[in-house]
This record gives sequence, C-alpha cells and structure tokens, in this order.
Amino acid sequence: MSHPFHGADADHALGALVVGLSTGVFEAATRTLSVEVVDEAETALSVGANEMALSLGAAIGAAVIGALWAGNTTAQGSVTGAGYQWAWAVCAVAAFGGAAVGLLFRSSCDAPTPETGIAHAGGNA
Repeated sequence: MSHPFHGADADHALGALVVGLSTGVFEAATRTLSVEVVDEAETALSVGANEMALSLGAAIGAAVIGALWAGNTTAQGSVTGAGYQWAWAVCAVAAFGGAAVGLLFRSSCDAPTPETGIAHAGGNA
C-alpha cells in the first residue's frame, strides 16, 4: 500500500525546498557564529572546526539513516514505514541531544561594546 504523499513530484519538490532552505539558514548561522564568538586570532581555528563538524555530522547522519533504511526494507527493496519512523526518531534524539549539550556551554556575555554594538563572549572586547 502506498501513501499518496510518496508519489507526487510536487510534494517531493516542496520537501526538498524546505530541507534545502533550512540547511542553508543553519549553515549560514553557524558560520557567522563561529567567527563572531572568538578572538580574531582564533578565527581560522573556529571556522575550520565548524566546517569539520558540519561535514562529519552530515556523513555520520547519512550513514546512520542509510543503515536504518537498509535494515527496514520490503522483499521488493522499498523502505518500510518502520524504517522512516526509526530514521525520524534518531533525528529527533540527535536534535534534542544537541540542544541539551548546547545548553551546557552557555555563558554570560558582556553588553555590546559602544564601538561595534557586538557582545563578546570572552569579556575582552
């Protein structure tokens, strides 16, 4: 039995558009933050670490989702509903886990400096 959503090209295009826009906004924000929250001398290290984390996360995520889908297929090779549910569950756990870890690294920031209007995390504006 096939779900009507899985067969419509317009639905696939809409889903790809939402995912593409979301990924673009996320990556742009993390790149900006990786530059703004460190001293100028540490910018290259911060940007490099951010790019490595993005690439490594995408590779590991794709491998995990692929393994979940491969382990939940029909005799014809189609992914079952359970495969999709497992994939979404793993994505949700990773998202909430990442948010929880992010909360552990919160620190208070100084007020924005009058010269730049930018708050610096280290307190050494």
